Amino acid sequence: MTSRHRLFAASAAAGLILSLGASAQAAPPAGYTLAWSDEFHKDVGAQADESSWNLETGPNHANAELEIYTNDQEHGHIVADPRATDGRAFQILSTTGKQYESVRMTTAHKKPFQYGFVEARIQLPYGQGIWPAFWMLGENIGQVGWPRCGEIDIMENIGMKSWANLNLSSLHSASAAPPHGDLIKNDPYTLPKGQIFTNSYHLFQMQWVKDSIAFYIDGNLYETRTAAEYGENPYPFNAPFFFLINTAVGGSWPGNPDKTTVFPQKMLIDYVRVYKGAPKTPPAPRSLRSAPGDSRQILLSWPSDINATSYNVYRSAKRGAPAGKPIATGVAAQPFVDSGLTPKTKYFYRIAAVNGAGVSKLSSDIAAIAPPISESPYLGVAATIPGVVQMENYDKGGEGVAFHDTDAKNNGNAYRPLQGVDVEASGNVGEGFHIGWTADGEWIKYTVSVKQPGKYTVTFRAGVAGNGGSFHLENAKGVNLTGPITVGDTGGWRNWVPVKAQLTLPAGKQTLKLVEDHAGYNLDSMTFTRS
Repeated sequence: MTSRHRLFAASAAAGLILSLGASAQAAPPAGYTLAWSDEFHKDVGAQADESSWNLETGPNHANAELEIYTNDQEHGHIVADPRATDGRAFQILSTTGKQYESVRMTTAHKKPFQYGFVEARIQLPYGQGIWPAFWMLGENIGQVGWPRCGEIDIMENIGMKSWANLNLSSLHSASAAPPHGDLIKNDPYTLPKGQIFTNSYHLFQMQWVKDSIAFYIDGNLYETRTAAEYGENPYPFNAPFFFLINTAVGGSWPGNPDKTTVFPQKMLIDYVRVYKGAPKTPPAPRSLRSAPGDSRQILLSWPSDINATSYNVYRSAKRGAPAGKPIATGVAAQPFVDSGLTPKTKYFYRIAAVNGAGVSKLSSDIAAIAPPISESPYLGVAATIPGVVQMENYDKGGEGVAFHDTDAKNNGNAYRPLQGVDVEASGNVGEGFHIGWTADGEWIKYTVSVKQPGKYTVTFRAGVAGNGGSFHLENAKGVNLTGPITVGDTGGWRNWVPVKAQLTLPAGKQTLKLVEDHAGYNLDSMTFTRS
């Protein structure tokens, strides 16, 4: 399984982020100067500059895509656009007729690039089955193949409605273990304040130094990857790469267009800019903010700075106390969640910005009080039985109260990203989210309201690509209500099949606890019906 999405729930955490209102930062970090750019400011109707770009033609047989790439003027040319910085933009037009046609352009063997700062100002297309990307491949792909050459996805989006405000940046490489398949590391970014990518231009940015790559949108840092994460696996990202810009149509990930997809679709590129140089030590963060999280959690946020590639977080019991050892390093996405705190205790926090040149001075400190332990239904109202309970809507309360997860990270990062339960988007229109990355001994609680006592059938939507495993439901007293519920290979992590069990429930409000006995499955929902 791979992480794909990130949707912030309506919560204090989301409010903390949105209140910062960081504006788009179009300037490069200090220490960088422009080395190459394509401003796409030639005459309206002109095609891409052949001294920089190759226009690929023909079908792309990867990923079960449907489009035919063309180099004609209709599908790729410069247009007048008053919203572009110079009144010109390059337009990729995706059309349908007897076949889907679109454009894929690359700088392979023309503009190799290694280390620096990259920025592209792009407005995305939309629609089911539409798949735009601004990305990079290793110049040595002809010698070593993919994924050994490495792939850097700066912008990647699929056009379904749930992705209207999402961008995914990823690194692809080959794993050390046979069969040396695709090793993916990625995180998404969610636009604030109800914005969507198809309504306006946005800045897709990357700062790349030896052994480290950081991603930004509109100047907001959200992901940093380092060579240290790769362990024994190869790290191919210290070599020259080239750029690709394309809009694919259909494929195994976004799915194919349907009756809701409108053609033609337009992807507009205002410019692509490459800066070279070396970073300078970033300034200290300012304007720290805090908010209470779930039980024993404090959420911290601060304005992002284009000069920083990560942050260090420091905590102390007294204002102005010596910094000591940071409680977290390499922090990129915000807000930062400090968990496992003593309830109703005051803590003091300071932040330092980090990049390839060093570490900033510490910020001023901010005080915050850890909230008490509490558990409650996530949406405020207990789920009704008989009825459907969505797995992603587990109780509020945090680690050790409403759930137990073996790591603190939401690996799916698609829903309630500040909590440790691993939730990802199901990928199909209307299917919402599901839990995955299950592990032996993990558990999740759900507050429900049973309208009638008696025997029930519970039907889980389960997906497995592999051996599967087993789990059970128990009540608040730890009584096993179902016995082991076993799920085997369903033919895919998102290929849902019904898995059923019987249980007896009393009437009234109560807590059900799903315990993962032997892990290896995705769960989408559980439906309770009277037996």
